[in-house]
Order: sequence, then structure tokens, then C-alpha cells
Amino acid sequence: MDKKRLAAVVSSKNWEDLNECLSGMDSVEMLSPFQNIKELKNSKSKELLDAVFVDIDEYEINSNGNGTGLDKLGPYVVFISDKNDPSIMRAAMRAGARDFLIRPFNRDDLVEIFGHADKYSPFKEADAKQKFETTKPEKEPAKIITFFSTKGGSGKSTLVSNFAVQVAKTTDKSICVIDLALQFGDISLILNVKPKATIADLVSRGDDFKEDVSDYLSKHSENLFVLSAPLKPEEAEFVQPSHVSEIISELS
Repeated sequence: MDKKRLAAVVSSKNWEDLNECLSGMDSVEMLSPFQNIKELKNSKSKELLDAVFVDIDEYEINSNGNGTGLDKLGPYVVFISDKNDPSIMRAAMRAGARDFLIRPFNRDDLVEIFGHADKYSPFKEADAKQKFETTKPEKEPAKIITFFSTKGGSGKSTLVSNFAVQVAKTTDKSICVIDLALQFGDISLILNVKPKATIADLVSRGDDFKEDVSDYLSKHSENLFVLSAPLKPEEAEFVQPSHVSEIISELS
């Protein structure tokens, strides 16, 4: 992270550990903590922020999982909480968060977050466009391998999991497993991954969900990721064939 990053913390609590982690990163400049979102919105620096950390335990989210005004806080909003609760994580993602942190925080998590935030920096858009126009892509399109059976219990999830782990271990390729057993998918369970969000949470974002696909992946190892099936069987109906096609295209 060569470029200086600007971050803000929204919380009425004394988040000394987060403040200490951020202040210990030479490439990050942190604004004084804000007591609430309204106070941050009135700040003249809000348009320059690379990341905003919001205390979800103090942030109002309605029954649909929607918050208000997150899109105006900065390109990369991270919710923070004391609770390791999947339902809170899903609500955060649906409210517009790009990531989720649980106390206690550590430096590695923050370095990864600012690495992701760099993708959404408004200052990079023009540079990226110019680079795309003057250079040809060097990478080949991803290879798509489908494991399919008309019979339940045939072992396709076990085969997928073992195949993905082995390819990830023996190559330097990035592997993403998309669990499309939408009602009772168990890839996350087999790979011992605790998803922060699922494919149902992703498509619930609406028409612009394609921009956020990578934020909904759960990390298994350095180059193996999972897009998990819905946690509730009834959420399967939200995922349409067009969604799957666009997700695969975006990941490729």
C-alpha cells in the first residue's frame, strides 16, 4: 500500500484497539472518531475516504436488512461488531457493507481490507480505464468445470470439495467453488468455511450485484474461495438462472 489511505471510524464507543491498529499502519491516515453517521456526513473529508468503519451494534438496520446512507460514506464500508453472529453479518452485507470485522482486530485483516478498498477508489477509475485501453489482457479466461448429477446423495459435493482443494494445493491458480445446490448445499460445511454471506445475499443487492461478487466469497485457503449456498432453503427461489450466468461471467 504505497498510496496514503484515509479512514474514518463511526462509533460512540471507545474503539481503542481499532484506533491503535489503524494508527500503527504508516500508509493509513485516520480521522478523529465520529459519534454517529450524521456527524460523518457533515464532514468535509467524507468524499476523500478510502474506508469507513461503522459499529453495527449502534447502526439502525430495518427488517429487510437495509440501512440508510451507506453509499454516501465512502466507497468501502466495513461494519464492526463484538458479536460473531452470521445473521448480523448477513444484515450488514445487505445494508451495503463491503466487509465485516469482529473484535479483537488484527493488522492482517486491516491490510487485506485496505487492499480490497483500493479496487473501489474513485481515483483509480481513470487510471484503470486508460490502462485497459492501452494494453491487452494477459490472463486467459477462467476454466469452468461443472459437477452435476440428477440424483441426490451421489457424492458430487464431496468430489467438488476434494478436487478444488487438490487443484488449489498443486497449482498457483485461484479457485472458486460456487455451491448451486441452492436448497441444501453443504460445500461450506465440508470445507469448514463459515460464510459471512451467501449467493442469496449477493443477488438481494439488486441490479448492481455483479460489482460486489468478490466481497461475498468466503476464504478457505490462500487461493481457494467459496460462494456459499443460501443458509435457508426458502432463499433458493431468489436465485435465478440469469443471476448464476452473470456471477460466473464476473468471476471468470
